[in-house]
Amino acid sequence: MLRSTLPAAALLLVIADASSAGAEPAHQPTARLDYQRNKGAEQCPGEGELRAYVAARLGRDPFTAESSRRIVSTVARKGRGFVGTMDLFENGEKSWSQGPIEDPDCARLVDEILALAMVINLSEPPAASPGAPSPPGNTPAPSPSPPPAEKPAPPIEKPAAIDPDAARLRLAFGSGVELGDGPTPSPVFSLNVGVRWPIVSVALEARTDLPLTGTGADGVQLQTHVVAGAVMMCLHASALYLYGCGMFAAGVQRGGDPRSPMGYGSTAYAVAGGRGGLEIPFTPRFAVQLTGDLLAALNPIAIRGQPNAGAPLREVWRSAPAAGAVQGGLVAFF
Repeated sequence: MLRSTLPAAALLLVIADASSAGAEPAHQPTARLDYQRNKGAEQCPGEGELRAYVAARLGRDPFTAESSRRIVSTVARKGRGFVGTMDLFENGEKSWSQGPIEDPDCARLVDEILALAMVINLSEPPAASPGAPSPPGNTPAPSPSPPPAEKPAPPIEKPAAIDPDAARLRLAFGSGVELGDGPTPSPVFSLNVGVRWPIVSVALEARTDLPLTGTGADGVQLQTHVVAGAVMMCLHASALYLYGCGMFAAGVQRGGDPRSPMGYGSTAYAVAGGRGGLEIPFTPRFAVQLTGDLLAALNPIAIRGQPNAGAPLREVWRSAPAAGAVQGGLVAFF
């Protein structure tokens, strides 16, 4: 977990100093807040949540539109995580900057890093502008030994960045409909496990369908059932959530005419082709996906049956040259 590296004792001292000055309103710093969630970071905490977190830590709401101080903070998506920045302006000039800081958890980035940086800066009164005129009245005698200028709070150190090229385990479950592997469209289920890099992934997939009854030649009733394993390699376009894969699957297809004395036979099943997909993350660890497969039959399958009782066996169904499937599902990253 990424956390601020500011020592706890220093943070408590800063907040304690701010509390002791609370009796004098002039020593309670305020700021205007300009907070933006850029494209891809819409699910991050909003401005209201950020303001509430800062107010809870300070014991007051420090944000006002009339302040000469201005805090500008942004959150944006970067790869599989998020990046945040914060700048402090006094009288239009940048006086302090924090970031960019990366974290795979957007809520933690906003609540525990950016908000904490605001708490520290808003616990200190703004520095007096150089050359500011003295208030009217008698000018006090200069102090023989002026107190040293107050040392500003140290900035939060940037946590170690998440390696954007690190591999992650990817686990996906899908279900949908397949066409062409049997005499009628059938429900299909798949379980996919692999390794994902930013733009490349490799995976193994197990898939099966339900043996539904369909109609072959001369009205013969048929059932088929496929159990197969697949290997695939994919290229991902992270910014668009799209990916494409090359795919090879092999297994066993069982099928036949229930009325035939031969019953059900088993045949080797092999297909090859491609998959296109759309993978949309809704948290740093989970995403929803929609996939479509187009696969060419490498081992065409024929089923023999009896159009009538006592009739000779003959071919009543043959697999199509190509098969397809459409699935939706859930993806988890570890």
